[in-house]
Amino acid sequence: MSKRVRPDIVIEKGEETYIIDTKWKLPQNGRPSDDDLKQIYVYNKLWKAKRGILLYPEPINGIKNVSGAYNQGDGVFESEQTGEMQFISVLDEDRKLKKGLGLEILESLALIKK
Repeated sequence: MSKRVRPDIVIEKGEETYIIDTKWKLPQNGRPSDDDLKQIYVYNKLWKAKRGILLYPEPINGIKNVSGAYNQGDGVFESEQTGEMQFISVLDEDRKLKKGLGLEILESLALIKK
């Protein structure tokens, strides 16, 4: 049995690769699930990306971005990879999908300038 593993978005900029995994649920207590963390970690490894982002809809309590290192049991293990949570509003004031959402995501990740 074989199964394909593929992230939602892969961005290559120069020598760097960025992985974005979009989520359509809000994380409980403002923390990603273990499954989401494992998923983005595997994507980072397979695509040799140093930055993996879990992208959630809308901010929770004003939180926009959270980043951290991967943790193995009782301590942090060495890794050049980072895992981040980012939150973005996907709807405009009319409750329709925002135009220019892709550019807004790239700007929020500091991959392009406003």
